[in-house]
Amino acid sequence: MHENNTDNNDVIICRCEEISKEEIINAIRNGADTVTLVKKYTRAGMGLCKGKTCSIVIQRLIAEYSSKSPDQIPFDIEREPFRPIKISVMGNYEDENALVDHEICLKRK
Repeated sequence: MHENNTDNNDVIICRCEEISKEEIINAIRNGADTVTLVKKYTRAGMGLCKGKTCSIVIQRLIAEYSSKSPDQIPFDIEREPFRPIKISVMGNYEDENALVDHEICLKRK
């Protein structure tokens, strides 16, 4: 188990939510032993990329600060990133002027 707390703990691990290594380590020390639990404690992995860039680092930190090996630590449920789109894109409408020009978030499964 890793006990050194001086290894660049201010470095940002989750860029979308601006979650630092220190915040993730604190979550692990408070019992978060899966990527999903770290996400619930810190919001890491909840940004636009949905953990595509930070999940592997979080998994390695859990392994480093616990007695688990990386292959014992499951990833969170993968979700596609979502972005605001016009409602006309969802409905495939030909007359965009007939629609209200609002943006919505589309989340595909």
